[in-house]
Amino acid sequence: MLKDEFYNEGIELNTSDLNLGQSVAFELHMDARGTNLPREQCYLIQFETPLIHLANGDPLLFKRFKRIFTWDDDRVDGQQWIKLNMPNCLAPYKPDGYENRLKLCCMIAGNKASAVADDRELYSERVTAIRWFESNALTSFSLYGTDWHVPAKRAGTLGRIEAKVYKLISSFGGVSFDAFPSYQGKVANKSDVLSKHCFAICYENAKGFSGYITEKIFDCFLAGCVPVYWGADNICTHIPAECFIDRRDFKDYHQLFSYMSNMPESRFLHYQEAIAQFLSSAASYAFTAQEFVKTIVTTAKKDFNEQK
Repeated sequence: MLKDEFYNEGIELNTSDLNLGQSVAFELHMDARGTNLPREQCYLIQFETPLIHLANGDPLLFKRFKRIFTWDDDRVDGQQWIKLNMPNCLAPYKPDGYENRLKLCCMIAGNKASAVADDRELYSERVTAIRWFESNALTSFSLYGTDWHVPAKRAGTLGRIEAKVYKLISSFGGVSFDAFPSYQGKVANKSDVLSKHCFAICYENAKGFSGYITEKIFDCFLAGCVPVYWGADNICTHIPAECFIDRRDFKDYHQLFSYMSNMPESRFLHYQEAIAQFLSSAASYAFTAQEFVKTIVTTAKKDFNEQK
């Protein structure tokens, strides 16, 4: 969509390998890295936090970019830092209650870890949630995603090396770790899984970053699955509190499980109706692919015209 919209403005957008030997007017980077062109010709889209992509926290690299499109509400100034949410293909949803929802709760995530150890990462909290359900409510919980057939990945370089060893042993040694009893395998379509569950553990990769709202909560919304959310500290300024269960409101998983397992259908429908209303409102447009594309192309076009 981004490529097509740039083309409509007379601008050809290619990956760098297709531009070899050609004159390049500007670079558009996905997450921070070194650049070759002058600052006036370089743009950055921040997708990840510095806990996942370390360079996204490097102030020296920021100086190399004319504009930085970011989720970070604390940095947005309308000049160099432009607000940009992660893009989603949103659609209306019709509440259906508990009908056809065979299990209470699920999680869809990869067995990953942050690049550095940090109290704000939520990868380890996902593991804590999984372990609680496996010990206390295994029949009410399903785990999906990649690489959960091996032990939980740990942060840092040693964690990455350890994970590779586990996967190598699993692939060539015929060893089954049986690390997570709730693991049901990979999914081809998230909606197929989420639509069969009432709730989903929906944690961002990190907490405490204002505006860091990824596709995870919207995947739940589109399937009518009520998310148990933890991530952006200002989530309620972007998405109504009635649309999700805030994990921060519960002291532990016992209390959270009790709330979910004893929820009357009328209360569940209230969440679904709030989700449907939000998806149909103007407020949700900020999270669409259309708005994502419009923000980037409009900003770049304005800069090009000023340079001319």
